[in-house]
Amino acid sequence: MKKIAFLIIMFLSMTAVNVYAKEINIDLRYKPTTVFGDHTPDGKGIPLSKPLKITPFKDARVGDLSMVGENNEDDEPVKIRSKSSVADFTTSVFRKVFNDWGAIASDNSELSLNGEIANFFVNETRLYVAKVRIRFYLKDRNGKVIWEGLGSGSAKRFGRSLKEENYNEVLSDALTEIFSRLLTDSSFLAAWSRE
Repeated sequence: MKKIAFLIIMFLSMTAVNVYAKEINIDLRYKPTTVFGDHTPDGKGIPLSKPLKITPFKDARVGDLSMVGENNEDDEPVKIRSKSSVADFTTSVFRKVFNDWGAIASDNSELSLNGEIANFFVNETRLYVAKVRIRFYLKDRNGKVIWEGLGSGSAKRFGRSLKEENYNEVLSDALTEIFSRLLTDSSFLAAWSRE
């Protein structure tokens, strides 16, 4: 009986750790859960024969670049930090989406796409609410900007408190929204095709 009581106490103390933590570190993983209807690419307009060089995105956020969220359910907020670079994660997700949609990435391309992350954050209260903003620059081989635009994505969902999976899902859905809008944006596609 004592052994069972001890195991129950140990289990309860282990599951309560997150509730009292002031900071949690998460691994960023691409886990989209939503298809964005009108923003789902059909391959139309994407110049499949014109590769793009995808340069590593830059993290242009102000402050602590490891911060990706905050739980504000209680009086004492819990900071959510990424164990790895947000810029590296965002770049790799874009390259995946870009390739999945049939576009070609090449370091030898005359055009390059740059991204600057302006916002990448989840606010958790009763819901997980992600907001992500990335400014994109399409540049020619001389580094001249021939197109620029600001992409915004958001996502929200209900879930148990302080769950890494929920943070990853809303951030992934917000990124997917941004990237799908970029790759269906007529002015971006026209600049890409024209050069």
